[in-house]
Formats: sequence, C-alpha cells, structure tokens
Amino acid sequence: MPSDVRDHEARDHRRRQRFAQRLGLLVVGIAAVVLIVVALPFGRGRSTVSSTPISGIAAIGDLPAPDLVVDNPGYVGPRVCAECHEARCVEFHGTRHAMACPTPEEGRLSPPFAGETLASVHPGRSFRMSVIDDRPTVEITDSGRALPSRVFSVDLTDGLAGTGDEVYFSWQGDRLFELPVAWIPGSKSWAEHPSNRSDPGSVPRTATPRCVECHTTWIQHVLGTENEYRREGMIRGVTCEKCHGPAAEHVAFHREHPRDMEGHGLVVPSRLPRDRQLDVCGQCHSNALHGLDEARPFRPGDRLEDHFRTLRATGPENDHVADQVKYLRQSACFGRSDTMTCTTCHDPHRPPVSGDGDRSCLQCHQPQSCTEAPRLPDGVLSGCVACHMPTFNRVAVTFHAGADRYFFPVRPHEHRIGVYPHARDEVVLEHLRGRGGVENAEQMTRLAGTLFGHWMQEAQRYRDDGQCFAAIGALREAVRFDTSGVAEADLATAIADQTRFDDDLATAGSEMQSENHVAAAEILRRLLDARPRDARVAGKLGTLNAVLGRRSVATELLERVEEIDPDDAYGRSMLGWLAFLDGRFNEAAEHYRIADSMRPNSAEILYRWGLSLLKLNDWPGALDRFAATRRADPRHAGSHQGAAHALSKTGHHDEAIAHARRAAELTGWKNADVLLTFAEACAGGGYLEDAIDVGRKALPVAAETQPQLVPMLRTRLDQWDGSKR
Repeated sequence: MPSDVRDHEARDHRRRQRFAQRLGLLVVGIAAVVLIVVALPFGRGRSTVSSTPISGIAAIGDLPAPDLVVDNPGYVGPRVCAECHEARCVEFHGTRHAMACPTPEEGRLSPPFAGETLASVHPGRSFRMSVIDDRPTVEITDSGRALPSRVFSVDLTDGLAGTGDEVYFSWQGDRLFELPVAWIPGSKSWAEHPSNRSDPGSVPRTATPRCVECHTTWIQHVLGTENEYRREGMIRGVTCEKCHGPAAEHVAFHREHPRDMEGHGLVVPSRLPRDRQLDVCGQCHSNALHGLDEARPFRPGDRLEDHFRTLRATGPENDHVADQVKYLRQSACFGRSDTMTCTTCHDPHRPPVSGDGDRSCLQCHQPQSCTEAPRLPDGVLSGCVACHMPTFNRVAVTFHAGADRYFFPVRPHEHRIGVYPHARDEVVLEHLRGRGGVENAEQMTRLAGTLFGHWMQEAQRYRDDGQCFAAIGALREAVRFDTSGVAEADLATAIADQTRFDDDLATAGSEMQSENHVAAAEILRRLLDARPRDARVAGKLGTLNAVLGRRSVATELLERVEEIDPDDAYGRSMLGWLAFLDGRFNEAAEHYRIADSMRPNSAEILYRWGLSLLKLNDWPGALDRFAATRRADPRHAGSHQGAAHALSKTGHHDEAIAHARRAAELTGWKNADVLLTFAEACAGGGYLEDAIDVGRKALPVAAETQPQLVPMLRTRLDQWDGSKR
C-alpha cells in the first residue's frame, strides 16, 4: 500500500478519535473500573496479535486464534467445469456474467491508456492514464492538497463488456481499492467515477465485500475489514458455481463415476421453486445489500432473506444499480404466471441476441392482442419491450466528465413490466423519424412536445420529493425531446445546484476535521434547510449538535434520519450512544437492537449494544452481543475487553483472563485501560503475582497515554500487594 494511503488512514483515524473525544465518547464507566472504548463509534485502531509473555497464566483459558476468513466450501472454478461441459463453458465465456471481473491480461480493456489526462471536479486534482512496464496505470496528482503523485496499477475491471462503463480496481498488498476514473465506451472518453465528495481525501475508495462478491464467484474476505481479501483461489466473474453452488463434490463424484449422467452434488436452479430461482438472481440483482452473517454465506437454493437484509429504497436514486428482481415481482405478467422468472427472458448460458426480450413476450402474447394496435403504425407491434419495459437514465451511480456531471452512461430497461404511455409515444416517434417525410412532421412535433412535457413534470416531481439525482436523470430524458433549450438550461441549473451542495458538504467535512464545529454546523443547517429530506446531512448535523451540547436539537435531528431513510441506521446508533452517555441504558439497548435490525452484522452496533447490556448487569446478553461482535470482526479488541468484565462478574475468571489477554494482544500491549482490565481479571482469579506484573507494565503506558488511570493503577497495585502479604 502506498505510504500516502496509509498516512491518510492514520490521519482519518486520529481525526475521528478527536471528534469522539469532543462527544464524550472516549471514556465511559464500566463496573468499578474505567473502560476505554477501544472500538470508537467513528473508527478503530488495529494491530496484529502480538505476544508478551506474562508469568504464570500462559496456559489458563487460552483462546484459539480467530478465524479471519471463511474457508472455501468447495468452489473449483470454470476450468474444472469445462472438463465435461466444454461447449457450454465456451459459449458462456462470451456473457456479461463471465466478463464481470476481467484482468488486463485477458485483453478486454477498452481504453487505450495512452497518456490521456482527466481533470477532477476537485480543484488541483487530475488523473493520467498510461502504461508503465506493460501495465495499465492511473496516476493521481493532487496539488490542491499538496500530496505527492500516486501511481496505481489497474488489476481488475468491472463493466458491461464494452457497452456502458468500465471502472478499475487496484491491489495494494491484500487490500483492494476502486480507482476514481472510468472509461465510457459510448463516447470513447474518460470520466471521473467520484468517491465520497463530502470527504475529498478518500481517493481511491475501498472496494467493499458486497461490491466484490457480486463480480466474483469466490473470494475470501478478511472479516471485520472494509477491503482486505485473500487473493489465492479467487474465482473472478459470475461463473457456473454462482448459480449451481460449489462443485467440488460434483466433480469428485463424476470423476469416479464417469458414466453416471445424472448430475450429482449440484443445484439445478430450474428445478427450484420459483421464489428460490429468483433468489439465485437476487444475490446481486436486488437490494439485498447487508449480509446477516458472513460466516454463513448464501448458497443457491437458500432463501435470500435468511442471509441478507434487503433495503427498502425510498426512491430511484437510493436503489441498488441492479435492482431488477423487485420490479419484476411488481409486474402484472409475473402476478398472472406461476412460472415466470428472470430466465424466462434471459438465458444465463449464452450471450444475449437482439430481440430476445420480444420473443419472450410472444410466448404468451400476440401482437394483435395489444390494445394500442389500432393506433400504432405498421412495423412496431412486435416491439413489446420498447413499450412495456422502456429504458431510462439510471441515477444510482454517476460519473463526471468536464462540465457534464452526475451522468450514468447506461440506460437500463425498466423491469416493472407495464403500460407506459410515454414509452409508446417514443416508439412511435422513432418510427416516424425513420420514415421521414413532411406528412409526419406535425405528428413528430406533437409527440416530441408530449414527451418533453412528461419528463419535465417527472423532474419537478422528483425535485419536490427531494430526489435531486432522479430529477437530473429526468431532465436528461427531457433534453432528448427539447428544441427550445429549456430542458438543457434546467439541467445545467440542476447540475450546478448539486455541485454547490456537494462542495458545501465537503467544506463542512473539512471544518469538522479542523474541529470548527460551529462553522460546520452552520453549513449543514443551511444544506438541510435547502434539502430537508437528506438523511446524511441530518445525521451529521445531529452529531455536531450533540458535540456542541445542544442535546434536544441533536435528538430531533437524529430521529429524523430514520424518518427520511428507513435503511440508514446512523441516527438510531447515535441516539443509542447519547442515551448511553446519559445513563439511560435500557433505552440505549433498545436503540441498538433496532439499529442492528436496520444494519445487521455491524461490529460497532453490536459492540455498543453489548456495552449497554453490560451496564444493565445483563451478563449473558452482553456476552452474546460481544460474541456476535467477534463474528463480524474477529480482531475487535473492545469485545474481548467487554467479555472479560462480564465473565469476571459471573465468576468465570479463567475465561475472563483469556479474553482480557486477547484484548491486550490486539491493542499491542499499549492500552493502559485494557491492561488494567487484564490485571483485574488476574486478581479476580486469585493470580495476584500476575495481576501485579500486568499492573506494573500498565503504569508507564498509562503515564504516557492515559494519565488519569495512574492513581487507580497505583491504588490497585497497593491493594494486591497488601493482599499477597
């Protein structure tokens, strides 16, 4: 990993620590000691497990090394499948699924990487795409932040097989980063694929597991990390086993029984109940974005809801970029059929052919049965998809290129099959344009005007609902039918408004980093007044008001987060922490329970829930939540420290010692409060020599980093020394 990436992560962690201290989050009382919250709400330091020998207790309740990754359950890869299914694998190799994650060596990169330079929307930042040592690279220059140039190799690609956009990823050690540039094949040009505009320093951004696993068949994610993976055994692309399940058992059986033609040990999706067939596709083509337990991954044949929480998505711009299954289920065609699934129209084994969708419709419908048939010109009746599954500007992902910002180059099909008068009008308009002729001019003008009016109304509806990106998408549609320049002017205004909004949000973030909380709050208040349905702004402003001591205002704003976006757990989580700080532990635990239902498998939510139960003397509940924290993040030091307190209270001293020692190892033996917990656990188990030994090791650490603990440590050492005598 480049040193500047490491430096940014370190600076970000220090900033979050300072902010947490301002909120009063750093030190909280647990039982009779002070528990330093190792896993802070805004970030967490880490270290690898180290070993400092402590006399006498080395063998007591020792914990096994944590499982950091899930073992490969039997994935073998498409080359093994091709041993028996060569023809099918060759055909499949041309599908978009197979090309979901190619490397440069596979020769599928579209752009030239010939030294082109792209200016960023961030002043002073630019990108240069070139080839260095036979490797495509992206060089990021950031004079605006006085950072040295950084060069990242292009190691992986996500894209739509040269038809939409290509985005690029770079390995930095075992961590995978998404690069901030993309190639747009349609315009044969580069565009910026923005990271978090409210935090301009986050370049490149981390490639999170849910993103990666939808473009791969198998990769080991290091639990508890945003973007650390084990590359060995990675199976790139959405290949055979993504739909049929791990094939090791199948391969072993048929190698031993080559004449047995009955497939053994694999799932055949077409034989599953319809809902389970849809769940196979829904792994990625849905809003199922939050995994419930990474150690129990989805397998074909499972119920999707047993493995993921599906987002409710309050508008099109909050939808996952490939959320098609939900809309298919809402279709009248789907409701009237017992057998319709994704594969009714899509053959996953071969590349699509023009007209596939229309031919699928004609399995059940005849052109003459269309109620619009009498009013449609000859030659368009067989084009079912264009009318009933129209394409549109998708806004869940956006790109920037020069003055044109917030665009998405792919116009996917609407998967809620229905009656769309505007789509019918566009089909007729395009048909008439193809025919030309003065006799069609009046009708073409009328249709273009109708379509222009429709999309302008849609844009206003989205604006009124606070969906600014969706409004930009609708205005892009309106521009296609506008000859007056009105839509283009409105689009330019909308883009400028969104740019100012993002710039102000970035400024607020900078003010927060500089601890200018009043200035940051003033900016965020202005932004929220302009866009009262922006959950991010409400959450940030709520936290800032808590920092500034405006508790009632903070509570109101944090409650608003969930009202605006029922998928955003930030407000609930912060309400839980404020309740915790006020000593309302029952209320805090309830907030965290709800936050966990909204954002499952979050180590931080689970941990803080455990702290609340610890304060309620609910030792079994606290231990359960801390164990869940460790399943989400096996290297979570705070969960071990919390478990040590609960175990000591229930008389399980050897287990308490084991967990306290693990917390000390995970914090590099440099956290005085963790060492104090370790010493207390030793004393509780009657190991006074060891308690004194650990306590003495903690003294110089406390003197340097946590001087408020020194008097307590000295008192404890005197007590233990006196008891020993």
